[in-house]
Amino acid sequence: MLPLVMDAAAWINDIPPWWGLLLIVLALLLLLQRPLQPSDYPQRLTLFSVAVIAIVHIGVFRVAAPAYDVQSASHVIASAQAAGRTVAIDARYHGQFGFAGRLTQPLLQLEADGALAWAAHHPQDYLVVITRSAVEEYPKAVFTQPYRSGYLLILTGDAVINAAAVLH
Repeated sequence: MLPLVMDAAAWINDIPPWWGLLLIVLALLLLLQRPLQPSDYPQRLTLFSVAVIAIVHIGVFRVAAPAYDVQSASHVIASAQAAGRTVAIDARYHGQFGFAGRLTQPLLQLEADGALAWAAHHPQDYLVVITRSAVEEYPKAVFTQPYRSGYLLILTGDAVINAAAVLH
């Protein structure tokens, strides 16, 4: 049902639908089997809970994990900082690249609508952009990856100036 309800993230379409069917079958089995004694309820609910967690972990988390893994992007950012480049971000930054990239400097958090002006003054520095647009629209990106319900791009200032639509 997720692809029908939430068409926000591309990875949702990669979840096989039979995982959801398995959850429905397990729920029906739980409902149809009435325990003879009230003391059987905790055991059955515990087993059902473990089954749901296992199915979600195997069926959903395994598929979704690459869209939440920032390891590669963090290494690109760390390499840029080691080379003396300033790295800024045009999104709300929660520190997600710091640990994975072992960053020694914070990313520069840009104010709303300040990315284009920043890019004009930093043509060789990097800008991290999180967008919903398809990455094919930005062939000059240094790095791209599916990220959450969109895409994560790392662009040079020059590339941002030449593709300002990435900022919207």
